[in-house]
Amino acid sequence: MTEFEISYLTSESLDRMWDIMQFWVSITFGLIAMSHIARRHLNIILVGAVSLLYLLFSLFVFRVIYFNLKVMQGHLIDLRELGEQNLSSAQRYFIEYFPSEFEIGVGVLFAFVGLLVCVLLFLWHNTMEQNKTFRDKLRK
Repeated sequence: MTEFEISYLTSESLDRMWDIMQFWVSITFGLIAMSHIARRHLNIILVGAVSLLYLLFSLFVFRVIYFNLKVMQGHLIDLRELGEQNLSSAQRYFIEYFPSEFEIGVGVLFAFVGLLVCVLLFLWHNTMEQNKTFRDKLRK
């Protein structure tokens, strides 16, 4: 492969990872909206099922993102193996300024785990508050 093809494939892998993250985040905010809007209709069984499905879906998405990260690493290794003298200025800058595995990993992991935990806590908090309110109304 040429240097252009390798850098293009790397860029496409990063773009694919970004698209996957955007889709997952849209599902995440949809779950937040659902737990807020449908608060009165949530029960522990429904919230447990939704939480399990969301967690399994999130783990799958995380696995796909991890796969794309490894593919990008492979492309960057291939690009470096061509030798700096064989690369254009654009490709040298591409290698130099491309986010490191650590930067991408920490950023994705922080956002991913942070959103995952917050959404599940919000969902369960809404459900418990609603059940508490419902129990209080029944007692009166």
